Amino acid sequence: MKNDDFKLLLNPFYKVAGWKAVFIGLIFVCATTLLGYLSNTTFFGIEVKYVHSVTIGRAFALHGAGIGVYFVVMYLVSVILARGVRMQDILGTVMLSRYPLIFAAIPGFFITLPDIDFMNPTPADFSEMLHLLTPTLIGAVFMMIFSIWSLVVMYNGFKTSTGLKGARCGVGYALTIIIAEIVTLLLVFKFF
Repeated sequence: MKNDDFKLLLNPFYKVAGWKAVFIGLIFVCATTLLGYLSNTTFFGIEVKYVHSVTIGRAFALHGAGIGVYFVVMYLVSVILARGVRMQDILGTVMLSRYPLIFAAIPGFFITLPDIDFMNPTPADFSEMLHLLTPTLIGAVFMMIFSIWSLVVMYNGFKTSTGLKGARCGVGYALTIIIAEIVTLLLVFKFF
């Protein structure tokens, strides 16, 4: 892999921006959500969860809500900290930065979540938990790797879209993540 290819994986925004990033991101978001639905994986905020089952509507609603919150928060932070920020660049940043998550859905095909009463486990439940622990841990590692990759891509898009540099960029991005995650989790607990 050439250095330019690696750079493109971490920062596609030096080649793609605006509405083009929005549409390419939309394709990845739909594909990721559909693959997540098929593998019992949900996406919201920066979280990836392997679940027992999820409806297609709920999968798209969760992913869409997370994207919507990130877009609104990132746009507001961008407008406060930078001048001349285009809305489509921020939306493209949020949408396209989700592309690494398509890989996080794949382990969901191999993970079987135990149907165990955690309040009154039996010795057989412990045996089942140990048997299921290995693929679940591997899935969790994949989830973290691809979530971090997505965050790196989003940071690079934020930096490119706003033109911010240094501490101002880092603080603005950190505020975006913290606020968006809190709002997303509140929405998930309230409506989903």
